[in-house]
Amino acid sequence: MPRSYSPRGLMFDLAIFLSKLGACTVLNCRSICLGILLACVGCGSPTAHLSKPAAVVTWPALKALQDPEVARSVIMPAHMGDVAGHQKGASDPKLAELLAKFEAEPIPSQFKSPAREAAKTKAVEAYKAVIEGAKGTPTPQAMKDAVTAMTTAIGTLTDPTLK
Repeated sequence: MPRSYSPRGLMFDLAIFLSKLGACTVLNCRSICLGILLACVGCGSPTAHLSKPAAVVTWPALKALQDPEVARSVIMPAHMGDVAGHQKGASDPKLAELLAKFEAEPIPSQFKSPAREAAKTKAVEAYKAVIEGAKGTPTPQAMKDAVTAMTTAIGTLTDPTLK
């Protein structure tokens, strides 16, 4: 039974135990135990990175465009092959209004870059393609392709590593 429950006491007791087995000398065993302890516990705080807020690229117009109800009315029917549901969601005037606000609102300065401007342009084009594609009689595959292009464009736009 260890004499102490502190990490140092446990390390010392483990070193004594290993030396009694003849595995190594007490000094070498202490070094081995210290290495094991540092490998398990680490030198820094394992949760230090959790205290830093994650970089989230968003602004009011983008957040409104990504509203779950709007997305659900356009994306889900397309992936399920529901042409009528997709057409209803894509022809909703609310989507066109949100897209117009998004297109008009500039990217906030902390996120602004030429690459993000290009990504915003592609996202607007992708949303317009979804809206225009739903006006006719799209095939289920064409709907999925348009929606996938739209979500990929938004994903690129909101990528925190995009410079």
